Amino acid sequence: MPRLNVSSVIGMPGVPGGEGRFLRCGERVGEYTVTGFLGAGGTAEVWCARGDDGRTVALKAVQSDNPVHRERFLAELRILASIHHPGVAEVFASGARENLLWFAMELLEPLPESAAERMVRRWALQVCEAVSELHRHGILHRDIKRANVMLRGRHAVVTDFGIAKPMDEETSRALMTLTHPTMVSGSAPAGLGTPGRSAPEQFDGARLSAASDVYAIGMLVRDLLPDWQRYPHWTAILSKTLNADPALRYPTPAALGRAIARAGQRRVLTVVLRWSLPLLAAAAVFAYGPCRRMLTQREWQFARAWFETRRAVSLQPRTVYSGLLLRAPVTEVGLPENPEGTVWLGSLRFADRERAQRLILHSLSGEPVLAVGNIVQHHDPGQNEIVLVGNVDLHCADIHGFVRYPTPTFRDYLGQPFRETWVNHVVPVAPEPPVRVRHVATLEEARALPPLPEAENPAAERAEGVAIPETEVRLETAATEVGREAALKADTVYADLVMTEPVCLLRLPQNRTGTVWLRVREAALSESGGCLMLWNPGPGRLRVVGDFDFLSRPMTMTLIGDIVLHDTRPSGMVRMTRARAAEPFDPAWIEGDSPRKAPGYTLSRSATVADAQTLARQVAR
Repeated sequence: MPRLNVSSVIGMPGVPGGEGRFLRCGERVGEYTVTGFLGAGGTAEVWCARGDDGRTVALKAVQSDNPVHRERFLAELRILASIHHPGVAEVFASGARENLLWFAMELLEPLPESAAERMVRRWALQVCEAVSELHRHGILHRDIKRANVMLRGRHAVVTDFGIAKPMDEETSRALMTLTHPTMVSGSAPAGLGTPGRSAPEQFDGARLSAASDVYAIGMLVRDLLPDWQRYPHWTAILSKTLNADPALRYPTPAALGRAIARAGQRRVLTVVLRWSLPLLAAAAVFAYGPCRRMLTQREWQFARAWFETRRAVSLQPRTVYSGLLLRAPVTEVGLPENPEGTVWLGSLRFADRERAQRLILHSLSGEPVLAVGNIVQHHDPGQNEIVLVGNVDLHCADIHGFVRYPTPTFRDYLGQPFRETWVNHVVPVAPEPPVRVRHVATLEEARALPPLPEAENPAAERAEGVAIPETEVRLETAATEVGREAALKADTVYADLVMTEPVCLLRLPQNRTGTVWLRVREAALSESGGCLMLWNPGPGRLRVVGDFDFLSRPMTMTLIGDIVLHDTRPSGMVRMTRARAAEPFDPAWIEGDSPRKAPGYTLSRSATVADAQTLARQVAR
């Protein structure tokens, strides 16, 4: 397709011309032969012409000695040449002959007198897109009506930019060589436009804006849809679009387009519901019996269990446990009778770092039970012990792989027999069981077992099994609960910080090594999400090295102040030693060959605590 060359037209001096029709059939204009008359406007005529290449085009010409008319024609040519959009007519060629200016553009079909509502909605959206593109280039059309909107197949195209107006001085200078009141920004003289179709402010001499073209698009919809009162969504849209006050209309064509699109979606939904209601009623009749049985049955629950002091507990049936925190030397856990005999235990956490522990699993009903979980401990493998009584079996995820135990959002696993295919074998398999597993026949026999010996590692070696002198660096081995706000102590390693609120603010201390070691987990499940805020109020930089275990989704971690975060779960493993506790953190300590895991949170930064709390409220909401 040849490129438009406007250099032959722009800047041509005006030549006095005649009156009446400018062309006649059979006359040659450039590379086109005039074949018929299409119509005439205030200053220009449009003819049908055929090019030498056989293509039929619309030829628009003007012949006048009025410099204003000629400048309007040149401005329209510049607009069509500079904007390439499916909703704007395309220009192929232009030229000048004596006092005649002309350009050839694509030949389009006129809009019908009326159309179906779905077609009017389609055309209105296409016109809104085209006019938005004009406004993006700084141009107001000012004369959108049925005669100036044509069809290219099923696509609406905006034409006739004879009284288009730049929205700013820069656009005005780019489009015009002769400045006159109709083509500059600000107020325009009254009377330019089509009465009854253009915005009222075009005839009052008021300042024009994008809302002026919005009014004209609303009038176009009314012309194409005579029975628009039948559609409540069009009544609401047009009442706002055709308001006499520009400030009360849709501010831009894009905003009007979004309103029309939303109304169309609601219209489609209404039609679908109207036809589907009989089918839904019939389905409800047939599904009444199965639904009633399903609703009367007890649903599965999701719960956390932290058994810190009790030695004998009984789990609830149809309950998914996120983890069992064991603190007593011996803990007896009674397993309920679930569908298919599977009990989901989550993480079995042996929390006592001073001595070995024993967990006794027995069936409350005497039926066979399969307990599925993974084991977390702080001793060497084989020091802690799990005793299985009778028909109880254990599937440990640490030995066989990683099992994503079900939650209320993973209902495919609930009530189904356990399958080995649920195990993710990509996770490295432990070379040996992390605890000793023993089978006994009765609960009395399990209770009669001798006590376990003391753990081999001393009390000071509790941070990943490495000694830390308490005189230099204190070690908080017990679970430390933190609420909405908490201040951490200086030179202290926190092995187990438990968030009891969905939103928590931790004030970090100024350690002498510049490193804060901590492990954070979540104690309260929040369906709407949570946020952990780490705040460094001091002037010095802090490096936070930790392990963060969250179950809430979505979860956000916000860093306030000068903080560098090293999360050991996604990046690798950091083993703490006596030397490292007293030295500034070195990234080389991260073991790159250790298992990786994607972070279960979104990391962000905030300049102030107030900004972080605002973000936390949005996440929790």
